[in-house]
Amino acid sequence: MSSIFSTMYDLFQNSKLSGSYFLLFALSIVILYTVNNGKNRQLSIYPMVLTAIVVGNPLTLWLLSLIFPVVGNYEQIVMLLPMLIYIPFGACELISSLKSHKERVLVGILLFFFISVCGNLFGVFGGNTKTSENFYSEEKKQIIAEANRVAKEDGLVLADDEILPFLTSYGENIPLLYGQDMMMFNADLGIMDMYDDGIIQIHNMMWTPEENFDYIAYMAEIYGCDIIIIRRFDNAKVFTGNYKVIKNTDNYLVYGRK
Repeated sequence: MSSIFSTMYDLFQNSKLSGSYFLLFALSIVILYTVNNGKNRQLSIYPMVLTAIVVGNPLTLWLLSLIFPVVGNYEQIVMLLPMLIYIPFGACELISSLKSHKERVLVGILLFFFISVCGNLFGVFGGNTKTSENFYSEEKKQIIAEANRVAKEDGLVLADDEILPFLTSYGENIPLLYGQDMMMFNADLGIMDMYDDGIIQIHNMMWTPEENFDYIAYMAEIYGCDIIIIRRFDNAKVFTGNYKVIKNTDNYLVYGRK
């Protein structure tokens, strides 16, 4: 259950770097509930119920994680909330509720700038609307260079979901224990057939390395992984099983076989 809370919190924190769309979504619900004599109240109740029962309910998410072993991408659950529909619809309903043309124009201009600012003004502020994890930083270059070195020695790499896209995009044919297809939420479409239960279990445990790293290292050795790239966590051991830290960055730990 603690991993569920951590996943929910991390996504909410990261989402604020991409713009305050949750705030806009909440505002659109209020608008739909109040303007035009409440004709859209049923539409405003739907996302509130969905949030309370599924999206914002850690108990429901925990139960889903027990039923579906590949559940791990909370972002896909959040996408059940129709933010991209409700925000512009709420803005249009607010403008249409005004009687004078002058008021509509003024509110329309204010909404345009308000939505722009909440979305980082089309990327002007912050350099990019993506989160910091999505930038190909010098830190990631160092990690990928280490993975490339191992790949040239015919080594196998076990990597965290956050670094996987960079390994596949910038790496030099790095052999991975599993690829980005493992990151698909509850929709394997037959893709998962190439992975056995052990690999799926390792992938799921990589979400919470602070709780499971000893077992991750044990399983990684069974599958012949030469390095493990994982998110940095408190009280991480320098030596774990037959692995030791070979690179230590601000956000990642790279373990290599002794």
